[in-house]
Amino acid sequence: MRRLEVLVVDDDRELAEELAGLVQAAGHRVSVDHDGQNALAALHGGRFDLILMDINMPIWDGARAAEAMGSLRPDTRIVLMSGDEMAIERAEQRGLPIVTILPKPLEPTLIRNLLSAIEET
Repeated sequence: MRRLEVLVVDDDRELAEELAGLVQAAGHRVSVDHDGQNALAALHGGRFDLILMDINMPIWDGARAAEAMGSLRPDTRIVLMSGDEMAIERAEQRGLPIVTILPKPLEPTLIRNLLSAIEET
C-alpha cells in the first residue's frame, strides 16, 4: 500500500476533522484547511496526491480553488464535494480539472474506495 498525502478542505470544521480521521484510519497522511485560498497556499508549500474539497466555502469556493490548483499542480487529483445539487451542476458545467464530485453526506466506504483506487496508481 502506498501512503498518500491528502489535503481535506471544508469550512465545516467538524466534517473536515471527521473526513481527516477516515483518511488517517486508512493509513495516509492528512492536512486540513478550511477555505480554498489557504488550501492553495498549502499546495504551494507541499505536494498532495489527493485533495478532497468542498464546493461551497467562504473566501474562495472549491471550484475557484480547483481551477488555480489544476494550473499549479496538474498531476494532483482533486475531488470536490457538496450537498448542494445546484453547486454540483454548476461545477460540472465549468470543465474543472477534477476527478469527480461526491455528494454529501459522504459515505465512509466511498472515501475508502477512492483512497484504495488512488493508492494503486
